[in-house]
Amino acid sequence: MRGAVKTVKDINLLPEEIKDTEYIQPSRGGNTTAKILVGLIIGVVIIAVTLAVPFAYIRQKEKELESIKNEIESDKYAEVREVNAELDSIVEELASKADVIDTIDESSTPLAEVIVALQGAIPEGVALTQIGYTSNRLSVMGIAPDRIAVAELVASIERISLLNLSSEVNVEDGTNIFNLSLIVGRGGS
Repeated sequence: MRGAVKTVKDINLLPEEIKDTEYIQPSRGGNTTAKILVGLIIGVVIIAVTLAVPFAYIRQKEKELESIKNEIESDKYAEVREVNAELDSIVEELASKADVIDTIDESSTPLAEVIVALQGAIPEGVALTQIGYTSNRLSVMGIAPDRIAVAELVASIERISLLNLSSEVNVEDGTNIFNLSLIVGRGGS
């Protein structure tokens, strides 16, 4: 038996009544249309859900917003609305008064600033004897050693941007007492 090839017999351990039945293997490519149809249905459901969820969320938030608006408009918050309306009217009134104050501040010149400017314009030998201030008019009286000193005073005053001459300068003969009237305000020469 050295050169002989042995063949292995087919060993079948199944009972005799089953041995004769034929086994049919299912085809692997069958029911593909059913699988495609189920896949499409699942895809459509997923797309519908992903589109419907945001809309449902938006509707829910709109309902919450509406309920909040209704709550705010209820009688429960009527007093708060009245207080807010009063506060708004007070704020408007204060703003208008602040505008008036700002306008007055812009148009008025502090008297101390006017006096300091006038003091700087006084030449040597001239003395002021009286200063009167009403609204934006300044009346000045003084004495000078001569008319030239009064002319120097007037020239110095005309260089001050806060002061403008409003009338002629009056100088009494012999005593050199002078009188001048000035308009106080920005916008001079």
